[in-house]
Amino acid sequence: MADEKGVTPETGTVTVQESTKPEEVKTLTVAELQAKLDEVTRHAANKEEEATRVHEKLKKFEEAEQKRADAEKSELQKAQERADKAEAEAKGIKLSLLRRDIVAEFKLPPELADFLKGETPEELKASAAILLKTIPAKVAPAGTVTNPGANALHGAETDDERRRRLGLSRG
Repeated sequence: MADEKGVTPETGTVTVQESTKPEEVKTLTVAELQAKLDEVTRHAANKEEEATRVHEKLKKFEEAEQKRADAEKSELQKAQERADKAEAEAKGIKLSLLRRDIVAEFKLPPELADFLKGETPEELKASAAILLKTIPAKVAPAGTVTNPGANALHGAETDDERRRRLGLSRG
């Protein structure tokens, strides 16, 4: 006689209802039930292995994608650094040329170009004007032995006149 779970111990059979329809109720032996259980277990194991393989493939794909993105990012960063360097160099050259032009405009010595402050023409011109005010004006050189100067010919005393004035003359 079958108990309420559908197990008949006398015959070793199990009543299994695989559907909600009463006409599809089957009676299986324990061996058949074990075979069904083994099949379901194998099927579940296969599905788990397949899911593991898919997960590993996905993980490898994600790692490869991350490496590609990192490499691309690195190339982008390198290009950005090169562009920044070129831009800074161009700015420095432009500023140097601007300083040179302003030094020439204000008739300052070229050595003073590095002392100009600012980055715009207006700032550099203001700095040049300040430098121009602080630099002493060039004084014309006084006469020297090889260059007696302008006064040598006009009213300068001769050797004979100097000797007479100093009382050293012979006459």
